[in-house]
Amino acid sequence: MPQFPASGRRGGPPDLSAGHVRRHDLPRIASPKRSREALRSVHSILPLPNSHRGNEKKTWCPEQESNLRLSLRRASFYPLNYRGLVCYLHNPLQTKGLTTRFPCAKLAVGTKVGTKKGYGMASLFKRGNTWYAKWYQAGTIRRMSLKTTSKARAREKIVEIERNLEAGLPVDQRPDSPIDEATRQLTAYLTTARRPHTVKSVIFEWKRFMDWAKPVQLGDVTPETVHRYKLYLLGKGYEKSTVRSSLCALSGAFSVCIKELRILKGENPCKGIELPEAEKRLPVYLSIEQINAALTAAEAHSADQHMVFALGILAGLRKGEIVAARWEWVDPVHGILTVQSGHGFTPKSGRDRAIPISERLRGILERYRPADGAGYMVHPDKEPKESPTAYRCDFTEAFASVVEAAHLPKTITPHKLRHTFGAQLAQGGVSLYKIGQWLGHADPKTTLIYAHLQPVDRDIEKFGAGNDRHSAG
Repeated sequence: MPQFPASGRRGGPPDLSAGHVRRHDLPRIASPKRSREALRSVHSILPLPNSHRGNEKKTWCPEQESNLRLSLRRASFYPLNYRGLVCYLHNPLQTKGLTTRFPCAKLAVGTKVGTKKGYGMASLFKRGNTWYAKWYQAGTIRRMSLKTTSKARAREKIVEIERNLEAGLPVDQRPDSPIDEATRQLTAYLTTARRPHTVKSVIFEWKRFMDWAKPVQLGDVTPETVHRYKLYLLGKGYEKSTVRSSLCALSGAFSVCIKELRILKGENPCKGIELPEAEKRLPVYLSIEQINAALTAAEAHSADQHMVFALGILAGLRKGEIVAARWEWVDPVHGILTVQSGHGFTPKSGRDRAIPISERLRGILERYRPADGAGYMVHPDKEPKESPTAYRCDFTEAFASVVEAAHLPKTITPHKLRHTFGAQLAQGGVSLYKIGQWLGHADPKTTLIYAHLQPVDRDIEKFGAGNDRHSAG
């Protein structure tokens, strides 16, 4: 059997240490039919990844033999990848049936698959606007649509295909992440992209589901699993609104794993799950007597709490907006308070909104407004936190103290103050459109919770009177 020179070494396999390239002259062959002989010669210089210190028999799998044989016979230049070892084989130059030279086989160890155009196990090509992948497997050319028009996305998918080919997996399979690793990645992503309250609630629902289902991989979670989990929560006596919120949070977490983190392949397992119909409840709000008691107790407690209750009851600000409120938002000339982005804060709706200042709110603002008209309204001594989604300050304990001093129900929260603002506007006859604009509702349907509080419109009676006048004329 012909042997290759060993680049300065007498016999034996060449030195294939990382970063080194060895060139070996193949024997001259007069006919392509002798490619099998050349193939046997290649066996003597290519180490097997599964061999242990060269003691095991060095043989290639049939797929690689077929690929190499196809390369020797048909292609002018063919990149062959064998489990991380990239071999570039140059065919003989033939002139009128006579083989003049079989130049070389070049071995490069440590070459990363797919790092150079044309090299590696798979390649890209385009048909119309869609990208396709092509690779050789068992001597056969295989093609698959990548279902994308983006070249960058196509490159990401072709790397996945190459990894699956090396691992012996189906080319369209994306390896799923273990649950612990998925939870870590999900938490890290939500911490930087979502509000603290959102992160806390979503991670709680995620861990509760995983503790119940106990899947090994994310791919083990199916729609049937989610359906059984829904029945489990309902059987435990949870309210339908709670179960609905839990499933919505779980669905959002799986969507992040699929679209953002790309650690789960396939559709969202929560897709198609029928959510329990939440019971419609009317908003809880304070009466006029409770409003007066709350503002009096807050004033007696501290200036910060007085501003918290004033901005919540008299302006309808959310808790995050109260924390981020600045004196620059107040326009005393035109009597407008504008909730606006800045200083690491963005309104929930994503856009600024203007709120008219009532006489009662104007008096409170003028009482505490600093001379320079700048800075935070609540806890001006508190510096913003490093995370843009974290609250600058926390007034939970102080808020509870004011609620207790005013003899209000313990269920009263800063958001209930916001409901009080909307309810008072509706009872005063303000249109739902204006209420939605001042509260910053992105969806007009949200404002409909105050519709029942509006005074009864008797303009319908004018319809009959108008018809009578028309008929009399």
